[in-house]
Amino acid sequence: MPTPRPLAFALCLALIASLSIPVADAAKKKKSSPKKAETSLACSDFYAQANSDWLKANVVTGSGMQSALGQLAQRAQQQQIDLLNADMQSTQAGVPKLLGDFWASGLDEAAVERDGANPIAPLLSRVDAIRRSKDVPPAIAALHQVGIPVAFNFSADVDLQDLSRHIGYFSQGGLGLPDPAYYTRTDADTRALLGRYTDYVSKILALTGSKPADLKADTQAVLDIESRIAQASRPLSMMGDPRTNYAKVAANTLGKQYKHLQLDDFLKVQGVSDDSVSMANPQLFAQLDMLVDRLKPEQWKTYLRYQVGVAMAHGEHVKEVHDLHLWELAPGHPILTAHVLVAPGEDCHAVRRALERMLNERFKIAHTTLQVDHAHQQLLSIQRHGVWPSSTS
Repeated sequence: MPTPRPLAFALCLALIASLSIPVADAAKKKKSSPKKAETSLACSDFYAQANSDWLKANVVTGSGMQSALGQLAQRAQQQQIDLLNADMQSTQAGVPKLLGDFWASGLDEAAVERDGANPIAPLLSRVDAIRRSKDVPPAIAALHQVGIPVAFNFSADVDLQDLSRHIGYFSQGGLGLPDPAYYTRTDADTRALLGRYTDYVSKILALTGSKPADLKADTQAVLDIESRIAQASRPLSMMGDPRTNYAKVAANTLGKQYKHLQLDDFLKVQGVSDDSVSMANPQLFAQLDMLVDRLKPEQWKTYLRYQVGVAMAHGEHVKEVHDLHLWELAPGHPILTAHVLVAPGEDCHAVRRALERMLNERFKIAHTTLQVDHAHQQLLSIQRHGVWPSSTS
């Protein structure tokens, strides 16, 4: 019987082992195949894969919006609320006391409802005191002084010829609609918009003292002045370039050039003593100067009373503003974004348009992105209390 050779036996074992390796590797690959799911998740939803740990630790609730920056903003807002609540209890005179009193005045909803239009009574009395055409410019200046820019806009901005200083800018404004073209366009959508705006004007006038028998005529008086202002205003397409809205003029020449509008006295009331200002649209101010002289004082009184009412009505349906960011894309080009919550049932689009108009007219912020949503009932129930909830409660 032949004896097996050791060398041949060893070769056979090596051959068998080499043939079994691919089978073992295949088995390992089959066992590790579930890892493909992780790779596919990164390819199909990288956001969910990259933020999985944060999303697990921060369950999205409420409005469905949640972010690290949003949490930071909420924390900062809560800190401000806590400081104001503390200031509200302060007995020391100074800025904290003023802030606390102001904060408390807004939280006392019963007092707000009880006072009604009384807080704006001095402004309305100033308007009602107009008897002659020469009384109109002082009333315009007084309203500008308290932050109600009627007939036109006036604010400080960088002097484009000397970036180390600011000068006053006379610019267009005084309109209830954001685009001057809305007053002259004849397409169906614009006419419908103007119709809704006409109803809004009537409501504000009724709230500020117009009698039912005079309401239609008063509404037309306001729209007439705004239409005349719009006709002398520049298109919105020209308002984006700061260079086209800059034209330095000597301040001491404005009194003679616009004697009915009394712009020299206007500057004194605003506390402006610079030797020059910017006025890029002199045609508009020539039109306003003529309107002050030719229109009846009663029409101006109605227009100014309406503007006071609009200024006080802004934001009445706004319940909360957060994620507010304001920056300059370039000198003279401010941009604002914010998330605004309004009471359930309110027209989000109407509130957004009103806020955009207010930001443009009062603060010269023409570029805004406002996301307006309805507030949840839980938020409203929290805000009904006199003191906001503490972050530590």
